[in-house]
Amino acid sequence: MSLVDIPIIPHEPTDDINKKPYNITAVFVVQFDIQKGNIIEWQYPPDVNLQGIEYQAVCSGLHKIESDTVYFSRKDCYGICVFQNMPIESGRGALMKGIGVLVQPTSDTSLCGEVWRYAPYLRNELRTHMVLSEEIEETRYTHLINLYTEHKHHEGEYTGPYGFNMSADLTDPNNSVLYNMKHHILRINDPHHDFGTDVFEKFIHIMGPDIFTVWKHAIIRKRIMLLNAPPMEMMSKYVYMIHMLSKVPQEFQTRLPKKKSVLIPKYTVGVNDIPELENNDHSYVACTPDSIFQMKVGLYDLMIVFPQQNKRLQIKTKNLPSKHNTVDFMRFRILWNMIDSNPMSWRKYVLEEPNDIVSVSSASIVGAYYWLYDQKDSSGAMDNWSTWPQLFGGLSGNRSNSSTMFMNRRLAAGLEESAGLLAEAEEQDATEINNSEIFEVVTNRASQDLHNLSVETIQLKAARENKYMNFFHSLSYYVLDTLRTVLSINEEEGTNVIQIYPEDMVKLGLDPFGDIDFVKELAFIYFKKHVQVTCCSLSSLCCCRKRPAVIRLQ
Repeated sequence: MSLVDIPIIPHEPTDDINKKPYNITAVFVVQFDIQKGNIIEWQYPPDVNLQGIEYQAVCSGLHKIESDTVYFSRKDCYGICVFQNMPIESGRGALMKGIGVLVQPTSDTSLCGEVWRYAPYLRNELRTHMVLSEEIEETRYTHLINLYTEHKHHEGEYTGPYGFNMSADLTDPNNSVLYNMKHHILRINDPHHDFGTDVFEKFIHIMGPDIFTVWKHAIIRKRIMLLNAPPMEMMSKYVYMIHMLSKVPQEFQTRLPKKKSVLIPKYTVGVNDIPELENNDHSYVACTPDSIFQMKVGLYDLMIVFPQQNKRLQIKTKNLPSKHNTVDFMRFRILWNMIDSNPMSWRKYVLEEPNDIVSVSSASIVGAYYWLYDQKDSSGAMDNWSTWPQLFGGLSGNRSNSSTMFMNRRLAAGLEESAGLLAEAEEQDATEINNSEIFEVVTNRASQDLHNLSVETIQLKAARENKYMNFFHSLSYYVLDTLRTVLSINEEEGTNVIQIYPEDMVKLGLDPFGDIDFVKELAFIYFKKHVQVTCCSLSSLCCCRKRPAVIRLQ
């Protein structure tokens, strides 16, 4: 395309900009010069210190793609830069430019200043700036000056709230978290989480059950880093979605320490941001195209390396497990039904589950805990598909003597309960255990019952743009509310450590083994309590301490 072929389009402000308040602190034009590197071609106001913004706005790797929209943070401001890489016939070979704005978040725009509202206008404006610097007329910047003048930041900063509000006493406190997630998804309206919702479903597809590894790190305010080659716009949307995942009800938000009060979305970061990140003791989530961050292990607690070509997704963690556990997988089945109720679409995730003896045995042990402690709903009626023997292999709910003897025989043989979960206890003689087969049976047996969603879930499916976030916000509420109850009941006078038992972990909808470190950190960061998780052996499950029913006073 030649320079004369670039269309000039009228520069009327978009509806998104007209609806937004005054929050712009600077506008700028940056470019990549093959001799000088990244430079600021123009800025307004001229006296604002924008040193370094040319590297934030035009991050590494953009020279390899045609266009991108880069989001970034700068101290207490947020920026957006719309970038284009256009081939030209001169000796330079390509013209690479970006135009952007820097905004100050206000009480009307939430934490990120809703900087994405300016993207349509900037994309349109960029067309008129794709010319060589020596050919630029000063009048070409008039529209950007007008944009700044009309939306200049006057005063005020965003100071919260960072959590969301919701009504208490919404469900029976005796219900388990998993039961509530199947039957009582809450509807939570947050006017500031429209950015990125269009890619949230894709993010869930990519992460699979490991989406709950992300949620756990987000809710306990760990530092999260996404690594991917440009374009970075999609990664920035993932960053914001993870920030939204970290939100909790306001009643729990106020319990967090100041430096952990919010998982700050920093968006795109690069090599030049490393010193600032090294001196940062706040929680954050960011994305980067620079692979050097893989070696900077002190800058993150969770790193997600997105696959290139046919490579697999990589997840690196410090304290919590990097791989999802059995209960995460079953919770993901509830979430997946909101996305696609076709059992065949679920097969991909079933086949990816490990089928070694250790993994299968571990899943079976967790299944035994849930079979024992999570059989009945709040009314005392058997929940059709939360009965673990039925869920994993179609066992009848009654525990006959022969069934018990069968289970004990398998446990003694070192195969735990796996074979019993795979088929009828009275008939199956499983000598070869395959986890993929187990979970495929799960799908076949559970899919029909999963169609029987509650009225709340059906209504949630109608509000497609918010349903996934409602799922995670409901999960955060139920887990924290249930943990508060568990700690209150189990706390004993004169002790500094509160015991958490397998029944409590089932009530919390967590894995009694795989989520031990998570529940420890959760209890401390939100309730300042030290806990110890006690896991009984399968042979003594019935002897584990049982928690009395909870009656919530009105």
